[in-house]
Amino acid sequence: MHIVTIVFLLQLAFLTGTALLFMYHGGSIVHEIGGQDAREYMLLGEQLLDSGEFRLPDKGVPETWRTPGYPFFVAVNFALTNHSLTLLLVVLALVGALTSGLMYLIGLELSLSPRAAFAAGLLFGVSPAVIWIPPSAMGGDILFIFLLTAALFILVRLIRIERWYFATIGLGLLLGAATLVRPLGLYLSLILIASTPFFLPHTDLRKKMLCVLIAIVGFALITTP
Repeated sequence: MHIVTIVFLLQLAFLTGTALLFMYHGGSIVHEIGGQDAREYMLLGEQLLDSGEFRLPDKGVPETWRTPGYPFFVAVNFALTNHSLTLLLVVLALVGALTSGLMYLIGLELSLSPRAAFAAGLLFGVSPAVIWIPPSAMGGDILFIFLLTAALFILVRLIRIERWYFATIGLGLLLGAATLVRPLGLYLSLILIASTPFFLPHTDLRKKMLCVLIAIVGFALITTP
């Protein structure tokens, strides 16, 4: 039953997002992206793909104003889709849909009823963060939200995961990736990693501290140059 519900949420969020993005762009995508930030993210992604350098084409020095996470995501999509902005927007809609499914699973882990968890996933799946902001702004916000939500899912499920050491390093890796997408992730990551012991209430202190240490190692693996 849970699988059917998750699939429904994914389909709803994905189809709604893709439909609205094509409505927003009049059925076709051109390389005229609204907002200076969005244009520069696309240029950084293209530059990473073409030359492997993290800088804007008209600048001779590396980019220091923006983190490389979202441009790298753009570069990977461009490499796989022959620089298609249309497919990049479809992927962003898919990321939003996956986040909707994670919201449902987090609700279940927090002991919400299946209906309440479904409502949480549904409300997120049709929220502006999923169906409007990605196609209109072309930024990395929805990717940032997905990575944080995936990390939060690991955190709330940590007490039930048998191989907790893999889970905690995954937690750190996800939070590190989120920080590379949005610098704000650094502060949120510190809070979430520090709160890890509270999600292991019946565990000895040694294991709690080890979980924190492993999560920090995973975080450092991603964020350390």
